[in-house]
Amino acid sequence: MAGSVAEDVDVNLSVVYSDNNRFASKMVLEKIAHSQHKPDYLIFRPFQGNSLETFNLLESQGIPFVTLEQAFTADEAKQLGSPQQKFKYWLGAINYDNEAGGKLLTQALHAQFKTRYPDKPFYLTGIGGDFDAVSLERQAYLEQYFKPNEHIIVNQNFPMYWRAQAIEERFANIHQRYPHTNAYWCAGDNMALAVSRQLSKLGIKAGQQVLIGGFDWLPSAIEKIHSGELNASVGGHFLMAGTAILNIIEYQHGNNVFINNLQREKYELIDQNNVAAYLPFLRQAPWPQVDFAQFSASLHAQTTTAKLTVANLFAAYNAQIALSATSPP
Repeated sequence: MAGSVAEDVDVNLSVVYSDNNRFASKMVLEKIAHSQHKPDYLIFRPFQGNSLETFNLLESQGIPFVTLEQAFTADEAKQLGSPQQKFKYWLGAINYDNEAGGKLLTQALHAQFKTRYPDKPFYLTGIGGDFDAVSLERQAYLEQYFKPNEHIIVNQNFPMYWRAQAIEERFANIHQRYPHTNAYWCAGDNMALAVSRQLSKLGIKAGQQVLIGGFDWLPSAIEKIHSGELNASVGGHFLMAGTAILNIIEYQHGNNVFINNLQREKYELIDQNNVAAYLPFLRQAPWPQVDFAQFSASLHAQTTTAKLTVANLFAAYNAQIALSATSPP
């Protein structure tokens, strides 16, 4: 998707892949920083544990950079500060509001349960990631329900380190401890899918007898929502890199959106209410058919510019299809 954004706003984009860990990421970033032909801008996801070292490297090489998703916490976050302060080449960060996302998922599962059982208390078991900022913020909304509440009772939150295998190894004990769980709140769709598989092994109808929700909009998870085996997924953050490109365009045109607009991006929800519409759209991924320049205030001629969200992207795609249908051949 970022490639389509770059093409529409006339940006030459190069994508470099690495394994999803701090060591592999560091090696790639070091190679880029010391290359003869350095990029005009660098967009990447930092990792907890070596972000300070990485930022210092990019700063020393004079490479402007934008980060995606804040994973660092505590002392490391204090050392880094905010964009354009200690590190002048750290232009900005594209962060999603994980705490609001956790609330969105919790309320979606609760609403579905209330529709089925309006007078019963809602017992929820959390399946967390690890102890980085992303996971901790996502599960922060659950913490207020660790004490009995008239609406929602959180049994416990189990850190599973984003690993489906950990769920396979521990789920029998979790279920034995909390056999009356009404819903499993999962910090990631891969873990939600693992919970669904484990419930099925126990003869429990996932998504029906027990509700399940997660994060990330994995294609397999959206398919399971459509089939009724999962109930909700919070996502939309696949737009992060595209949003970073659009913000860089604004920055180049003198609009320092990285500082002027510090609000975090909002997650969006897929559940039974919209999965039938979103599933074919996301499966098709028709990004080349959308003009992403319309989401840039500096490149768009209209007085108001829509923000790049999945809902707005979906609307823009449908508008383009409708326009094509009425245009002469």
